[in-house]
Amino acid sequence: MFYFLIFLKIFISIYLIGTVSSSFDVSASYLSKKLPSGVKGPTINAIASSLPELIISFIFLFYYGDIKGFSSSYATIIGSAAFNISIIPSISLMFFLRSDLFRKIEIDKLIILQDSIFNLISIFMLGIIFYFGIISYFTSILLIFIYIIYIYFIFKFRTKLNIYNKEIKIRDYGNLKNILFIKIFSLFNNKINRRNCLFVLIISLIIIGMSCYILTTSCEELSLKLGIDLYYISFFIAAIASSIPDTFLSVYDAKNGNIEDAFSNAFASNIFDICIGLSLPLFIYTLINGQLNLFDSEFLYPIFNSLILLFNLTLVISLIYYFGKVSLFKVIIVLMTYLIFIKYLVSIL
Repeated sequence: MFYFLIFLKIFISIYLIGTVSSSFDVSASYLSKKLPSGVKGPTINAIASSLPELIISFIFLFYYGDIKGFSSSYATIIGSAAFNISIIPSISLMFFLRSDLFRKIEIDKLIILQDSIFNLISIFMLGIIFYFGIISYFTSILLIFIYIIYIYFIFKFRTKLNIYNKEIKIRDYGNLKNILFIKIFSLFNNKINRRNCLFVLIISLIIIGMSCYILTTSCEELSLKLGIDLYYISFFIAAIASSIPDTFLSVYDAKNGNIEDAFSNAFASNIFDICIGLSLPLFIYTLINGQLNLFDSEFLYPIFNSLILLFNLTLVISLIYYFGKVSLFKVIIVLMTYLIFIKYLVSIL
């Protein structure tokens, strides 16, 4: 019965995060409808869909504190990053090619190159910080600064890409389904305008925040019951659950024919997760409580080794997508690469 209640709470939190993502996506799409292709994905979508990681990171770090909270935050971020770059583009591509799975498509090389380079830079910088073993507000600022530079490059070099200014419509499913699938716009008679979108964003954030709290406390309960450290539970359950919005938003873009944003959202979410989702809570925490010494953690070597695995995974997948056209065959290779990553990850945990 105990396990049933825990997994029920985990399921409810994932369900809430996933269903609210659709309303969040409509709001984000409307407010950013004039942004060029390849800009909306790594900015509006990536930030919006990565909020669960940011909230979970805050909860873990400030609720549990010190090294235990940091290790759980890190596990969520890194596990989510691997899922984002491997699974989300693969699912998005299959939705994009749903009428012809064997078609090959061309994705703007600039988008793949920029996102891949900044992905690798953020992971490499985090690795250097881990190597010296000290995390302070200064080292957190360095990672935040990388994200600022990334955003600058996006608006500097992608503003000439096509603009997908499609009409955004909201379907009325009826009162029961609107409640069941948490269609927040139904509160405003399904009218879409700037004011309603802002209200929907706020309501969505509140629901996502509550869901993340339920998720983190459920992970703790499961950790205590199984006798497994929260670090390991976070690597798989919290990490994958927090990636649900990224998956939904990328799939929505892909179904609407905007494959560039679908891809870039997944890559950019990783940059946001590491440079903001992990670093912003660390910046505030170390500013208040002082620096963290990773050498005090029993997870130092698993943490460092998992980061090396993530760097290699990111590099391989980036090269796969950069050279040649994207196809179902490449998706299969990426999924196999992810399975290899999981195999080695389990062996070092």
